[in-house]
Amino acid sequence: MFEIDKTRKHFVPKLYLRSFCLDDSPGQIYVFDKNNPQQRVVVRSIENVEVSKDAYSVANDKFLQERENQWAEILEALKGLSASELNDFISDRKDSAALRAWLARFVVESKLRSRGFRKQMRERFNEVRLQAQKNIEAQIETAFPNSTEAQQYLKEMLGTDSERKFEALHTPPFLRGEKGEELYRLFEDGSWRFDEPLSGRRFITSDIPSMNSVRSPRFFMPLSPELCLMGMYGDARVESGLAPRVAEMSEWEMDLINRATFENAERFVYASSKAEILRARKQVSQISA
Repeated sequence: MFEIDKTRKHFVPKLYLRSFCLDDSPGQIYVFDKNNPQQRVVVRSIENVEVSKDAYSVANDKFLQERENQWAEILEALKGLSASELNDFISDRKDSAALRAWLARFVVESKLRSRGFRKQMRERFNEVRLQAQKNIEAQIETAFPNSTEAQQYLKEMLGTDSERKFEALHTPPFLRGEKGEELYRLFEDGSWRFDEPLSGRRFITSDIPSMNSVRSPRFFMPLSPELCLMGMYGDARVESGLAPRVAEMSEWEMDLINRATFENAERFVYASSKAEILRARKQVSQISA
């Protein structure tokens, strides 16, 4: 429980990044660093992006690996199906219940475990983290007032002596308890839709691959360059398991999805298409200007 996993894993799982690799170079992916906008879009191995060594406890990492095995099977199965076939399937809530349960967790946890989101939360809740560390240390000192050796041992074990270790031990990359299950169910019970990109276009992704709208109860997540999942939950959901589409995919909507993905990235944007990254970057720059 209090041991940090020191093996080389990934914040954004390789099973997901692999879908966004170059067609002629499996294992290679286009990367753009928003912190270095003057730098070109580069090609990197997925082995060397989103590396998460020392990021989670051993117990949490084991749980993630079990989840990933199931997600890998599901994403592989989705590759062989068209958006229309998937939409027909999810329109029936009962028949698609198992798929919804697993994909809802994939959407939620892909965000929770991501480096980008964890960085945002670290900065936002830094005061809360510091207070939690102080509270734990105070409890240790009260329990062992006459043993500095015991105090030091427990502080090291519980990670209060290191910001990074404390985060790894006390910030699980998934939700626990009834409150967590409620959020998973909120996504599961939503109205979903799978979309394919406009002809000749591709979806991109980032270091925060799953996105929630701050303006309305919606989410979307590119599952591959050829498939994007969108959901409406809470008050926005409709009775059908299938979210309605007003019109066919357009250039405007395609640009909107990739632009939102680019903007949502904390730092790194990933894609199988260099042109799509540059297009999204240009549009974001034009809006910001």
